[in-house]
Amino acid sequence: IGGWMRTGDFGRQDSDGYVHLIGRRSDLILTGGFNIYPGEVESILAEHPDVQEVAVFGVPDDDLGEVPHAAVVSNASIDDLHAWCAARLTPYKCPRKIWRRSNMPRNTMGKILRGTLRLEYRLGERWTAAAREAIVALILGSQDTPQPIAAFDFDDTCIDGDIGVALLERFDAATTDDLVAEYEADCAVDIRSGYAKLTATLLAGRTIDEVQFETREALRQALIDGRIRWVDEVRRLISILHDRGWAVWIVTASPEVVVEVVAAQYNVPSTRVIGMRAGSFQGRFTSDVLDPITYRAGKLEALERRAGGRPLLAMGDSPSDEILLEAADVSILIDRGDEPIRRRALDAGWVVVQGWS
Repeated sequence: IGGWMRTGDFGRQDSDGYVHLIGRRSDLILTGGFNIYPGEVESILAEHPDVQEVAVFGVPDDDLGEVPHAAVVSNASIDDLHAWCAARLTPYKCPRKIWRRSNMPRNTMGKILRGTLRLEYRLGERWTAAAREAIVALILGSQDTPQPIAAFDFDDTCIDGDIGVALLERFDAATTDDLVAEYEADCAVDIRSGYAKLTATLLAGRTIDEVQFETREALRQALIDGRIRWVDEVRRLISILHDRGWAVWIVTASPEVVVEVVAAQYNVPSTRVIGMRAGSFQGRFTSDVLDPITYRAGKLEALERRAGGRPLLAMGDSPSDEILLEAADVSILIDRGDEPIRRRALDAGWVVVQGWS
């Protein structure tokens, strides 16, 4: 423009006319109305005698917009590094969190990739390094793909617990029948049939509003007594995918109308929930369970039918998710102790993450 080129760099000119570069516009951290230039914070941390490498980057924050985080290659204690910053920086410039790393991600020119760090640490600490690296590489590598598909199992994957069983236990308390024992016995004989019978038990004779009211009550009680816990790591991942324009789907063997209630807590709309469905007559569910049965191949079939394609990313925890996981470019198994599916995951090169409990 008029002989000038916009480079996206920030700089300052000193009294002698020299121009000093102080950072990239894309790296600027805006926190509570203040500007933080990562290079300024990095230079302070780099002065510490036990810091070999450092990178500072912004992480989203509900109250301030962004807050600074730092990644370091260092033998110093994290408390020591926080104290070092506090003595040399104004409070808002001090890293909210300092993460220790063995090395830094770099491009072919040797430049530290702050965008990669930002995504990795936005995911949270409970992911393994292999999981973070695989997820970030997939997200960054699919930026030119129009609305990539991600598919998540729900029970014991998105949540720590099982909403279908929690609802069954609620109904069990109101009857003399042992519904939970019957369900477990059915699954011991044939899991696919057990899931179908569970759907019929939970839905038959009830309206959508009645089922969803009972689901909310079952969820409330299960959260209180610890039978269900939210998994913030998955919630963060889904949020990142939404921000990046992905189509996030829940594909579950639990009743669709039940999971819709809980998936809303992860900002997944009911139109993106695929699960077991029952027929209806005069506004009430019948005991007829409709195809496809969302178990193993039925999960992938239902996803392809509704989403119009296969997933780039898939996550699940059990053999019922195996075919869905096989179809994805990056597959993440939540390991809950099932040795055959764990061996299958390791043989296939899937990412294995320890169960949430």
